[in-house]
Amino acid sequence: MHIHIKLDLTKSIQNYIYVTYTITNISCDFLQLAYPSWAPGTYLIQEYAGLVDGFCATDLHGKKLTHIKTSKCQWQIETKKQSAIRVVCRVFALDLSVKGAYADHEMAFINPCAVLFYVDGRLNMPVKLEIKHPAGWQTAMAKKISRGACVFDHFDELYDTPILCARQLEFIRFKTSTTQYTLAVRGQRKLNHKQIVRDVTAFIKAQIEIFGNNPCRNYLFQIIFAPHSYGGLEHAHSSTNIFDENLLGNKKDYNKFITLLAHEHFHLWNVKRIRPEGLGPYDYTKESYTRDLWMAEGLTSYYDDHSLLRSGFYTAEDYLALIAENIIKIESYKAHRVNSISEASFDAWIKFYRPQPNAINTVTSYYLKGSLVMLLLDLLIIKSSRSKHTLDDVLRRLYALYNQNKKTGITRAQFFDAVLEFANINVKEFAADYLDGVKIIDWKKEFEPFGITLLNNKQATVGFLGVILVEKNGRVMIQAIAEDSPAFGSILQPGDEIIAINHHRLESIKVLDHYLNNKKIHLIISRHQKVFETDITLTQNPHPNYALSINKKLTPVQKKYLNKFMSRNFKVDRARVHTSHDEEAQPRTPRALPSGRQSQVSNLLRKER
Repeated sequence: MHIHIKLDLTKSIQNYIYVTYTITNISCDFLQLAYPSWAPGTYLIQEYAGLVDGFCATDLHGKKLTHIKTSKCQWQIETKKQSAIRVVCRVFALDLSVKGAYADHEMAFINPCAVLFYVDGRLNMPVKLEIKHPAGWQTAMAKKISRGACVFDHFDELYDTPILCARQLEFIRFKTSTTQYTLAVRGQRKLNHKQIVRDVTAFIKAQIEIFGNNPCRNYLFQIIFAPHSYGGLEHAHSSTNIFDENLLGNKKDYNKFITLLAHEHFHLWNVKRIRPEGLGPYDYTKESYTRDLWMAEGLTSYYDDHSLLRSGFYTAEDYLALIAENIIKIESYKAHRVNSISEASFDAWIKFYRPQPNAINTVTSYYLKGSLVMLLLDLLIIKSSRSKHTLDDVLRRLYALYNQNKKTGITRAQFFDAVLEFANINVKEFAADYLDGVKIIDWKKEFEPFGITLLNNKQATVGFLGVILVEKNGRVMIQAIAEDSPAFGSILQPGDEIIAINHHRLESIKVLDHYLNNKKIHLIISRHQKVFETDITLTQNPHPNYALSINKKLTPVQKKYLNKFMSRNFKVDRARVHTSHDEEAQPRTPRALPSGRQSQVSNLLRKER
C-alpha cells in the first residue's frame, strides 16, 4: 500500500485546509481511516475529527465509494475490487496554538495531528506529503522538502513534524560543532539576531554538556509571534514556540521567551528520547496514562532554568530569585498540600489541561512542583556523594539506557536505579514523600549545607482577600477563590464581576491594593444580571514571601557543594557565534485577538509551556 497526501493551502482565506489522500496498492475489502484525538506532549483529548467536513471517498475516476463513519474519529471505506482510492476533505483551522492548526491569507501553522488522518493498523507505513501553498510563501519544517514534497518513514514521524508556511518568514541560522540550527520566525517584531543567537547558542552548549552529544544534525525552532499568545511543544528535530510579540522589549518577558526555547530544546533529550514508560508507542485515539509526567516535565522545567544559569544567561542571584519565586507560587495555595505530582500526572487529561476555577485548591503542577522536587533530588545527590555527582549523572545514565533500547520508555524503577548508582538515598521514602505524597519540603534545612539562606519576609499587614482576578473588556472578574481565605467564606464565587469596592467603582485590578489596606471592605458584585452587596473582614496575608541568598562566609564544604550545584564547573564562550539570516522586507499586520488582561497572579498553578 502507498499513501500520498496533498495539503492545499491556497484556499485558506476562510480558515480551511484542503486535504487529499491517494491510496494505492490496496488489497483488502475495507479500509479504515482514523483521526488522532490528541497530539503527543499536550495530554488533552482534542477531538480534532470534529473540525473535518466534506469527507468523500472515490475511485481514481471520481466514482463515489460506499463509506460510513464508525466512531467519532473513524471512517470505514468499502474497497472491494478497488486497488486505489482517493479521499478528500477539508479541515477548519482557526486554532493558533502548538497543538492545533491555523490558516489564513498570510500564514498556516499545522500540527499534523490536527489535520491528517491515518490508515488504521498501518501507522508504520511510509507516507509521501505534498504541500501546495500560495506563490511567495516559504515553508519551515524539520523534514527536508524537495519540489514541495517529502517522504516520512511512518505516521509517527509525520505527526511529529509540524509545518509552518507563510508569506514572510525570517530565517536565522547558526551552527554548533555538530548541528545546523535554524530559527524560523513569523511575526512583526524584528529580533536582535546577535543577542538571540548568543543566548540560544549558550544554553544549547550547556545542555549538550549534560548529555554528551546532540542527537540531531539539523534542528528547527519554529517561532510564531502573536498578541496575547504563549505556548511550546517539543518534537524530535524541532520545537514550536508561540509568544506575545509585544513583550520582547521587557527584560523579564524576554527572559521568559528564552526560557521557553530552552525548555523545548531540552525535550530534545528528555521526552523525545528519554521518556516515561507510558509515553509511547502512541495510541492516537485515546489517553496514554502515566503517573510520571514529573519525569518528563518537572525534570525539564528544572533544567531549563539551570541550563540558563550555567550558560551565563542568569546570574546566581537571578537563579536563586527564580527558585524563591517558584517556591512561593507552589506554597501559596492549598493544592500542593492535597494533590501529589503522581496523581496530577495521571489526571492531567481531565484536570491540568482542563483547569476549573477551584484548581488552585485541588490541582498541583507537575511542571512547577515537579521542578522543585527535581531540585531537591539534585541537592540530595550532591550531598550524598559529597559533591562527586549530580542529577546530570542520572540523566546521562538514562540517556544511555535509551540508546540501548530506543523503543521502550524509562520505568520509575529504572529512574531510581540510576539515582542509586550515584548517591546513597532512600529512594523508596523519597518517592513516597514527594512523588506519591505531599510532604512539605524543608527548604531551609536542604539549602543550609550549600551556604544558601532562606528568608521569609512575610509582612505583618492586614489586607488579604484570597481572590484571583482577571480583566475582561474593562470589567474586573473573579477567576478563582483560594480556600482558607476570607473570600472563600463569603458569598463570592468565580465568575462574579466586582462592580465597586467601598462604594467606589472598580475599573482596574491595579487600584485594588489601595482598598486592601482596610481591615474590612464592602463589595458590590454582579452575578447572572443580579447585584449583591457584602462586607468582608480581611486577614493577614498567609502567603510566604521567600528570598534566597548566598552566605557571605562559607565553609570549605559549603563552597564545594555550592559550586557543584550552581555551575557544575561549566563555562561557555558566549562572545563569538557565526550567524546568517534571510528576511522579507515588509512586516505583516497582526491579526486582532479578543481583549482581556490577566492579573499577574492569575496563573500561579503552572510554570507555563
